[in-house]
Amino acid sequence: MEVQVFADAHGGCIHLGERDCSVQRRHQKIIEEAPSPAVDAALRERMGACAVALAQAAGYVGAGTVEFLLDGAEFFLMEMNTRLQVEHPVTEALTGLDLVEWQIRVARGEALPLTQDQVHLQGHAIEVRLCAEDAHFRPHTGRVLQFSAPPATAFERSAMGALRFDHALEEGAEVTPHYDAMLGKLIVHAPTRAEAIAALVRALHSTRVLGLPTNRAFLATCLQHPVFASGRALVPFLAEHAQELQQLLSNNELSAHIPSALSAIFASNPISDLPCALGRPLRLRHQGEVHSIAVRELGGGRLQVEQAGAEPVTLQLPQRGVYSVAVGPRRWHWQTGGVDGWVEDASWEPAARAGAAGGATELRAPFNGRVVALPVAAGQALTAGDTVVVIESMKLEHSLASPAAATVAELLVAPGQQVSPGQVLARFAPATQGAPA
Repeated sequence: MEVQVFADAHGGCIHLGERDCSVQRRHQKIIEEAPSPAVDAALRERMGACAVALAQAAGYVGAGTVEFLLDGAEFFLMEMNTRLQVEHPVTEALTGLDLVEWQIRVARGEALPLTQDQVHLQGHAIEVRLCAEDAHFRPHTGRVLQFSAPPATAFERSAMGALRFDHALEEGAEVTPHYDAMLGKLIVHAPTRAEAIAALVRALHSTRVLGLPTNRAFLATCLQHPVFASGRALVPFLAEHAQELQQLLSNNELSAHIPSALSAIFASNPISDLPCALGRPLRLRHQGEVHSIAVRELGGGRLQVEQAGAEPVTLQLPQRGVYSVAVGPRRWHWQTGGVDGWVEDASWEPAARAGAAGGATELRAPFNGRVVALPVAAGQALTAGDTVVVIESMKLEHSLASPAAATVAELLVAPGQQVSPGQVLARFAPATQGAPA
């Protein structure tokens, strides 16, 4: 929990309410809201008074954020951040104040324009951080190949329900590994918390960022989780529910995979208006698995899709609401509503050979980054979980491990090399006789 304070050089000091920042990953916030569903008016006054007293005792001037740990009705001081924070727009939404303007005025020596009893909070505001990372919180770099933002406006007290989108995204923009993974902030202000959640989910679903992974779908799924929706999300929320959320995203992606993948594949190679009696075999790699299907053109933009063990399905292309972009040879990134997916046309590859245990024959890069270490060598026997490659991205190092017992057949990268998502880093052979299991 954090309380926004403001002090001038004339002895004036007030607070502007609290912000709830309980939903975090890697000790960094991804969802912030105000007012907190865990704070009532009496507790707000107590926390605010303590935050103001702290700022005054330190002779502080300017904007600051006093952070507390809240346990029921008890709160404990953590630290004070001596600046405006990323999530200050939720406070601006509730108060109708421009805190950046206040910073400038206070720095010029002006007095605060309001007293504590003149501060009034109205409605509910939620902010999410749109980041270049996947559902497992791994950061990614790359180029924005397609971008479309939902309609956004500045906050006004007379315009409840306003959406604010702070970003610098544009098609062609490159996300490098030298900065934080945050791409932008979406902030919604609504009369009630439930309305704010619903509006923010709609905004995320209509935000299109193609070319690199983002947490867009993950954020929408978090907002809709029953624990968050009911206002009961605590600091351990993601530690307790991340796996459940990731599995839900994976299932949603899998259910939309084939129609969205075909829409992406045929977008650059439109199907004929004439029917064809022969089915075209396709093998689509998705989430590390290859799905074999047969596609027959029925004419008029229609496809009949046949998959072993399932009834044939007819699709009309293009699929409404599906957006896609090519990110490499025979590889696409697609998006539909609250689902993002990646597909690779593996039809021209040799059929998968029997490889290491579990069928793992190669290790691919899950994101953009730079190879910083190769702790193995060709011919080396591996056990499941042994580190094969270490990749640095967004100032964090990530170890990629062997999925099963195997032998390193070939290393295809070197230290210092930049790699892209899906790139093959190493190939495996079956574990040698007598190798550790």
